[in-house]
Amino acid sequence: MSAARFSNSLSKIYRPISNFRKPLALNSVQQHQQLRSVVFVRGQRVQGLIRDPSEVLSSDGVHYDASNKEILTHIKSYINSLNLSNKIELSDTLLLQIITHKSFAHGSKPYNANLAFFGEQLLQFVSTKHVLNQCNGELNAIGSFAHRLMWSDRLLAAFAESKGIDSIFFCRKALPTGKTDQLYKPKGIYSTITSSLVGAIGAKYGKAVAEEFIEKELIPSFKN
Repeated sequence: MSAARFSNSLSKIYRPISNFRKPLALNSVQQHQQLRSVVFVRGQRVQGLIRDPSEVLSSDGVHYDASNKEILTHIKSYINSLNLSNKIELSDTLLLQIITHKSFAHGSKPYNANLAFFGEQLLQFVSTKHVLNQCNGELNAIGSFAHRLMWSDRLLAAFAESKGIDSIFFCRKALPTGKTDQLYKPKGIYSTITSSLVGAIGAKYGKAVAEEFIEKELIPSFKN
């Protein structure tokens, strides 16, 4: 085979790059920006619609704001009025936690459940000592109505109300109507204000100071 003929055969097999099909030019794509509107619902709940975040973070018309020191005015005033052997000083973060229930804002904010649990144990312990002293060590006093009443939700909630420390309390009240009512104060929820305050004092200052607080503040108020 001659060189010219061989070269002609190769040219048929290996076509020049320029002869390959050129890619089609892409048409310019127009980008359309889509705007979505989010509608929040206030007041009565509507199934399938999102509630206004401002309502979720509010309780009885008071907005939850860690930087707002005014919401701590009532509980700070009461603590400053205490006449104990140790001056009680609790941080603003801890005070805000005391007045926040786990039902508030779906539990997304620091709440008082653990403090309340600890406070209840201290209350039961001191109440047991008190009834035994009152009954000359009679063991039948333990578990009596008077004994159990001393850490009951009713008396703990009544104490918080009498001292004004329940004036601002962040919680969700489960009303059948779905509406809010500032006069409605469920004892099982509002009692945690007192028990968590006891727990906070015990956690920071120890059992002796918490016991003194219970004996000087809570027990006398229960007798009245």
